[in-house]
Amino acid sequence: MFTEPIIANLDDLQDDLPDYYNKFSEWYKTELENNLGEQTSGVRYSVQKISSDNIRINPAPLNNENIKVPSVTEMSNSADIYLVLDDIWIGRTTKMSTCSNGMTTYSCPQNYFTAKGIYAYYDVKSGKRVGYGDYEANSGYSFVVSLSDWETIMEKAVRIVLNNTPLAE
Repeated sequence: MFTEPIIANLDDLQDDLPDYYNKFSEWYKTELENNLGEQTSGVRYSVQKISSDNIRINPAPLNNENIKVPSVTEMSNSADIYLVLDDIWIGRTTKMSTCSNGMTTYSCPQNYFTAKGIYAYYDVKSGKRVGYGDYEANSGYSFVVSLSDWETIMEKAVRIVLNNTPLAE
């Protein structure tokens, strides 16, 4: 389950995914399904967009700090495990990096197209949270963001969310 992603720069969406400009969640859902299917085996998925009204946020410790962890207000018994993705943000970021021209090293900006958010896994039968975290997936770009950057951040985000779970291949 996922909530509506926030797109920081709608011009990127218009340029790279014009057919999904007013229905980005459809593209996101399809990419999520495809990447979950490609990165796991023998698991059936039912990916759904839900309203943020159906999400509760609770703090939980991760790496010596508290992070926000999403949970759904209701779970259907038709699934064994729920994966809840929330606080999804997609946009351009810049990070400083070390560069060299052969004689000197200096700080220089690196441009990234980024997807980040929070997630949690729940055992439906017990109702207990069985895993959680936050993720940040980046795709470097030089001048313009392209469709491949959108696809790359989705693939990387799913890999991070599946990491260290029995679901990952």
